[in-house]
Amino acid sequence: MVCMRSCVTRMLAAVILLGASAAVPASARATEGDGEPLVGVVMPRHLQDLKRSHKVRLIYFVPTDREPTANYEQKIIAFTTFVADVFRRDLTAKGYATGGLDFEFAKGRPVVHMVKGDHDAAYYSGAPRHDRLRQWQTVTSEVQGKLGHPERMVYLVFAETYDEGPAEVEWPGAHAQGMYLSADSGIAVVSSWMLRDELCATTVKGQLANLFDSTPVPGRTAMGYRHPNSPRFEFVEDAIGAVVHELGHTLGLPHDNRHALNLMGSGFRFLNRAFMASTPAEHLPRFSEDNARFLSRSRFIAEQFDATDVAAPKFSLSLVTRPKPGDQTVTYEIDATDDRGLGAILYYDQAADTVVGGQELSGTSVKLSVTLAQKPLLAGQQLAIQVKTIDRNGATSWATIQHTVEGPVLSTSGQSPQAPSARP
Repeated sequence: MVCMRSCVTRMLAAVILLGASAAVPASARATEGDGEPLVGVVMPRHLQDLKRSHKVRLIYFVPTDREPTANYEQKIIAFTTFVADVFRRDLTAKGYATGGLDFEFAKGRPVVHMVKGDHDAAYYSGAPRHDRLRQWQTVTSEVQGKLGHPERMVYLVFAETYDEGPAEVEWPGAHAQGMYLSADSGIAVVSSWMLRDELCATTVKGQLANLFDSTPVPGRTAMGYRHPNSPRFEFVEDAIGAVVHELGHTLGLPHDNRHALNLMGSGFRFLNRAFMASTPAEHLPRFSEDNARFLSRSRFIAEQFDATDVAAPKFSLSLVTRPKPGDQTVTYEIDATDDRGLGAILYYDQAADTVVGGQELSGTSVKLSVTLAQKPLLAGQQLAIQVKTIDRNGATSWATIQHTVEGPVLSTSGQSPQAPSARP
């Protein structure tokens, strides 16, 4: 989902970013087609066919009353080149051996599927009220009806369903959402305002220039910047970063708001830092160590795994002792097993909407006593902790425990999503 940070924090960060981008040589802001090399920036690696079994499928969805944006194929390829580069560089910097996300290719180039909708844009978006849930349900249903359920694929859908006209932020009907379906599938839908001519180039070099262009976009407000006539780079990094964030959800990652630069929090709104050669490692937007560990086991990231493994981890989750008012920790007991071997575990606080911990797992069985920090607890306060496990071959399961301070356990629930396919 789209995340926001406080205006004050974002304004301070924007000053830093603008100062940094101003220091980038003029060649870094060269127009498309300029043959001069870029200096002071990091050029993302072009998309490559990694020949893996699990792919990202690029889709452009156009309702009956809309015309495709000019050069949509080149734009989507240039745009997703930055998305892929963020995943690959962050994970390899953390020591994971991966080429990153793999995209669907044909005849030596990435494929973009055009899907023509059966209805007008308002049918999907719910305009003029713009219902996000309706947009998600109608677009994903129709895309899967035409292309089939994603099997060994994540669908990334750019939907031409937003509207012109005034909006508090971005454009009316702007939308971004990603969902994990199984170890072998996921789907994300994002608004194609990201592909507008003033925000998306047809080449990687042109899009890199957009990432450092502070030209105001008249009458428009970027989500993170929150001021009218926001600089172009604010929209561009919000757009690319939002797709990184939503793809993280399709791969099973929850929000992580523990650090301002976490990509699964609001750190994606600082994405142009990732393409400044001078940015220190500690100032780069990134996946948290806990989310990256979990992500590295995904079948869409890992270089090697056993695709015949269809059994998700099994585990139980229980409360060790009932917390009291004023306590600043709560302890849970976890008993996890997997027939092929466990991989990693995440602890997610649903009330705070953030990952609060995680660790690597090994072997086929483990018993853990996990103590999680909390702000001083209040009498009657409800807590909800979700634990997510992933095995060494990318299958996942999760359980949630809800309880009250000094009160009973209200519920425990668990789920293993749709079983992954068993093809070798």
